[in-house]
Amino acid sequence: MPVSAILDAAVRDWLKKAGGNGTEEETQRRLHAAAARCLGVLESGDPGRSERARGTLRERLRRRYGR
Repeated sequence: MPVSAILDAAVRDWLKKAGGNGTEEETQRRLHAAAARCLGVLESGDPGRSERARGTLRERLRRRYGR
């Protein structure tokens, strides 16, 4: 059985047990908090990093290959 199928089944089971207590916003907040504990968070400390990613990558390739 693929890992993705196991994870899908586990999430479906957990959602059934968690029920629909509260508003949609509260439910989403609880789900995000639970997922963050399991998956973690990546943080670079640079809020503009994604906006400069293309230019940064091109500069690195230029330095590496001299183009």
